[in-house]
Amino acid sequence: MLFHRAQPNSHTFPSLSKAAVYFPPCLASYIGKNLHSQVLRRGVLGDPYVCTSFIGLYSHAGELGCARKVFDEIPEPCVVSYNAMLDACGKNGDMGLGFLMFSHMTYRDVYSWTSMIHGYMKNGCSEVAAKFFEKMMVHEDVKRGLLKPNEATFVSILSSFTFLDVDVALYLGKQVHAYMVKNEELSVFMTTALIAFYGKMGCLVYASKVFDAMVRRRFALGML
Repeated sequence: MLFHRAQPNSHTFPSLSKAAVYFPPCLASYIGKNLHSQVLRRGVLGDPYVCTSFIGLYSHAGELGCARKVFDEIPEPCVVSYNAMLDACGKNGDMGLGFLMFSHMTYRDVYSWTSMIHGYMKNGCSEVAAKFFEKMMVHEDVKRGLLKPNEATFVSILSSFTFLDVDVALYLGKQVHAYMVKNEELSVFMTTALIAFYGKMGCLVYASKVFDAMVRRRFALGML
């Protein structure tokens, strides 16, 4: 593109940044910094979509400090930019920074909450993840129907429960299961997460019941 003197713009760099995350972290870091220098030279770093794409790239590359610097250069970060930083903090282990970012958000969507839950779970803080989920479920936005957990939320929280005391985990897991049955159309991923949860808890009867229900449903829909 540059060889043919075609000038990249703010629409070019997000696509390049997203493509770079498919490379190994070290190479992604090298590519990211070269792209970043191009962005600076061409004066498009002020575009929030460009910045957010670089946050994701630096997160993949393990460069949380670089991701934070890019975030700080966004004049008025939106929820998408904040969510990218929350995801970066979870992937790179700095949940202290993640919590600080989360606390500063004026609006939080389901991806914000799920990123925190998944981040705590991934970094060995399953009890905190469980408390965060409980905090989400009593939030005013959930009560008013403006916010609801999604597939990724359920998969993350069920995974986090498996690291808790068995009795506590089963109590919480059954509550989540009941909520899922009452309020959600169970997807394959959600059903698989339930089966894995009950299996790890040693409750093979429950795991079998969930599996059988999934098979019956898929048979009824003609999916088998």
